[in-house]
Parts: sequence; C-alpha cells; structure tokens
Amino acid sequence: MAWIDYRKAYDMVPHSWIVECMSMFKIAADVRTFVEGSMENWKTELTSSGESLGNVNIRRGIFQGDSLSPLIFVMCMIPLSLILRKEKVGYEFPGKELKINHLLFMDDLKMFGKNKQQIDSLVKTVNIVSKGIGMEFGIKKCGMLVMKRGKIVECNGIQLPDEETIKSVEEDGYNFLGILELDKIMEGEMKRKFVKEYGRRLRLVLKSKLNGRNKIMSMNTWAVALLRYGAGVLNWTKDEIAAMDRKTRKLMTLYGALHPRSDIHRLYLLREKGGRVAKTGVIETERCETKENFKKKAVEELEKAWIDKKMYGQYNRDLGKEVDRKNTWWWLKKGDLKPETEALLCAAQEQALRTNYVKFHIDRTVESPLCRLCGEKGEHITHLISECKKLAQKEYKRRHDNVARIVHWKLCGLYQLEKAENVVLKKEKECKIIDIAVPWDCRIDIKETEKVEKIHNMISLSISVKVQQKIDEKIGVVYSNYVKVFTSWKPYTMILQFVFLSGDVIFQRYLDQTCY
Repeated sequence: MAWIDYRKAYDMVPHSWIVECMSMFKIAADVRTFVEGSMENWKTELTSSGESLGNVNIRRGIFQGDSLSPLIFVMCMIPLSLILRKEKVGYEFPGKELKINHLLFMDDLKMFGKNKQQIDSLVKTVNIVSKGIGMEFGIKKCGMLVMKRGKIVECNGIQLPDEETIKSVEEDGYNFLGILELDKIMEGEMKRKFVKEYGRRLRLVLKSKLNGRNKIMSMNTWAVALLRYGAGVLNWTKDEIAAMDRKTRKLMTLYGALHPRSDIHRLYLLREKGGRVAKTGVIETERCETKENFKKKAVEELEKAWIDKKMYGQYNRDLGKEVDRKNTWWWLKKGDLKPETEALLCAAQEQALRTNYVKFHIDRTVESPLCRLCGEKGEHITHLISECKKLAQKEYKRRHDNVARIVHWKLCGLYQLEKAENVVLKKEKECKIIDIAVPWDCRIDIKETEKVEKIHNMISLSISVKVQQKIDEKIGVVYSNYVKVFTSWKPYTMILQFVFLSGDVIFQRYLDQTCY
C-alpha cells in the first residue's frame, strides 16, 4: 500500500488545467465563461513597509472556503483516477473478477498492489501525471507499506525520479482521512484519541457562557460529531458507548447543565417532545431500516420510557388532552434560559427535587412529608407551586401580578395605546373580559370551569331580566368564543368575548374599566 498527499493542493492547481478539464468534461459554456473570466481577474497587491510594489496576476490555485472550489478540484483530479483505472495492476479479491488499485478523496490518495513492484509502478504513474498538471507531492506526508502473508516487511521506500524518497510507514501508523491505519485500522489507538478529544471539546463547551439550548446544540455539533465521524469505521461496543454517555452526563452535572437526579431518557428526547436533545456518541441502527423510521422509532421509545416512569413521567401524564403540547414545550425549544435554570426546571417537572415528600417516601431521611411552610399538606412540587397557603400570600400573588402586567403590556401594543397603568377599551355593543389565572398544568381544566362559571354568574346578575332569556339562548356563542392558551411554566389566559344584539343591555362595569 502507498499513501500520497499533495503539497498545498488547492494552491497548486494551474488555471490552465482547470480550463482544460472543463473543456474535456463539456461543462456548460456559460459556466466555463464565468470561471475563466473570474480567474483572469484574480490579482494580489504586493506591499513593503506600506509602499505598494505593484499587482501580481494569480495563475494557479483556487480559493479556500469557496463553495465552488471543491467541485473544481475534484474535476481536476478525475483524469488521474481514470488513468489509474486503466493500469493492469492492483489488489484482486479472491473468487471475484474485481480489481482495485486506488481510493481517492480530494487530495488524499491511497493505492493498492500485489507487491512492491506494482506499488512502485502506481506511485511513479501518479508522480508523472501530477508533474504534468503542475502539482507536487507533500513527501513528508506520504508513506508506503509492504506486507507478505499478513505481516509487515521492512523496505527502503520508493525512490522518485527527482531523487526524493517515500519512506515506509512506522509503527505509529498513517493518518488517512483522520483515521490511523497500518496493516489495518488501529482501533484501540483511535478510540483513545477520539475519547480524549471528545472530553476536551465537551469541557470547552460546558465552560462557555452559552444558554442552555445553544450549549447542548454546540455539544452535538462539535463534540458528538467527532465520535460520529468514525462511527462507521470503528467498532464501538455497547459498554464503550454507555461509558461515554455516563462521562457526558457526569460533566454536564459538574458544570450545572444537568440536575444529578434528573431523568436520563428525557435528556436525549427532542425538545419539541419535552426533552433536551443531547445526542449520544454512536447510534446503533438495524439493517434494512430507513433513517426516518429509525429516528421515529427511537423518539417514540425514549418518550415512552420517560412517561412510563412513575415519578419522572407524572407531569407528562397529568397534562390533559386539551393542553397544547407544542406550546407547552416552547420554553425548551425557543427559550433563552441559563443551563442551570433549564436543568432545575426539568428536574422540578420530574419531581426530582429533594422535597420533604421525596425525602420521606424515597430517601427515608425525614420524619414527616408535610410542607415546612404551612405544615398542612405533603411537600411536593405541585404543592409548592400552586397549593401552599403561606406562599399564596406573597409569592403566588406576585407571580399573578407579573403575568397580568405582561398581558396588559401586550394589549397596549396590540391596540397601539399608551402604556399606562389603566387601559379602557370601548366599542359599541361589545365587551371583552380578561381574567387570568396561573394554575398548575394538571389543574387547567378545573380552573377553566371555575372561571367560566364565575363570568356567567356575574353577567346573569348584571343584565336585566328582560333580556335574560335572549342571553341564555346565545350562551353557546359565549362559550365558543373564548380563546385558551395553555403553556407550561407560562400563564393560563382565558379571553371571553361577548357581542350582544341591538337593544340588549351592555355590562357597563366591564366597559368602563380594565379587569384583571
């Protein structure tokens, strides 16, 4: 085997060879004209101590980072691949009429032969073609390997016509496309390198000041992507994958991005499903299964595993059918929370915080499960958020007022009104009643019923007896016109709109003042 690497591959491609290749492959005339015209205008200015020495025309090389450059370079390398295919040397597969003598990816070339003589012939052919098109070998990055009966044999390398030598690869192996290989892929060494680099990247991301969503996204695109690059080449065992996942969760916990008691299945679930979409290092797929079906199946299994857990999945199970689940998880998908805050909220939804109720029934570390504030009910998350009488006096009221303030502010913007403390919206024969509650998610239906009954009773008492029958007939319209917005960790807002016929009595109290 022999490995060839070109020296400054993009910078060495002659423009004349690019034009010739476009002509050989019959590229569209307008594309050829565009590329040729662009290359003629490529110039650079030489300066010395701030003084211009003149312009220099660029006659070789293509731009790094340009989207068209990879296509141009591949086009320029195709003739080399075609010439190697015509060579009658190479590795033959036993029992098959199949011969292969090279693998080419961009500027990285790997060649195969039965013996050293064939490899020597292939290397010299490549050298002649490369010299002809104005490209040069990066000798220091080239290597060769001779094997006999499955064992590596020492050799003096390959002598090129210009007296340069391609040396034999040492025991450290050759890095071909990011994977170390010798007589075979060096799996043990590559796994150690991948795991070490993965840990380094993971720490850098977790130390950053990114918000929770962007931090996990960065982990997926920069750290996890490193492992997935070699997933189809290296044979990772389930134990190795599990060990990396444990290491990932440990580091996330160490840097505050994951609560130590949080559910691990939810961590890998999509954010629109209530998870945090942290990806695993390597994915195991089943044969004859499409990518879409595999992803769908994996999401369903993760969601089911989370919901089926008695404690962790209780919040998800308690969400009613009328709850808009897409908006329920909006804060996870579009929010801008710190990773510590996001981790804490997820742990609270999973009942993972060590309240007295959990300490009494699970940890067995306290003598009573009752709330430390009111001392009347069990101290669990639902109680602390919406049921504690002590918190209702200040904390719940402050939360309710803040929600009402946001709605008030949005209404002022919607109707282009001055943002004052009191807003009066008047329209002939129309009444809008806004009533706000901030219940626990599983109590949305109960609170909705209470609010509707409250408003209905208030209207019934305030409207004259003469039109009572007509209002009762239109009560279906009343109920059908309210808009519900259900979101987790956000206010539950109910807007009732009543439009009465001419001659009906208007509910004056709600026309003359804003009601929150």
